[in-house]
Amino acid sequence: MLISLTKILLFLVIVAALALGVAYLIDGQNLILGNVQAIVAGTEYTLTPLQAVLALFLFSVLVWIGLKIFGLLIAVLKFINGDETAVTRYFFRNRERKGYQALSRGCWRWPRVKARLP
Repeated sequence: MLISLTKILLFLVIVAALALGVAYLIDGQNLILGNVQAIVAGTEYTLTPLQAVLALFLFSVLVWIGLKIFGLLIAVLKFINGDETAVTRYFFRNRERKGYQALSRGCWRWPRVKARLP
């Protein structure tokens, strides 16, 4: 019970800290934080602290998506190359299951076939 209370209080402290941080960034006075200046391809961009945080978040999301697409590309190349993948294991298990089914059907039918033989 004490651990649950600690988790709840920690969550509330984190939410309050985030709310105060966003309120400080939105305030606009920026006594401590200044504007962020970035020069890209000869063009200068000036971002407020809130815009800089949002741009950093957007950049992080884009990098994450790029890494996921890169991982998918590597998986497709491994599949084309013939490496062991989940798809090949699925097909192997499917063939194995069909083989066991055929073997069990043959074992059940063997006494009937043997009885018909002279």
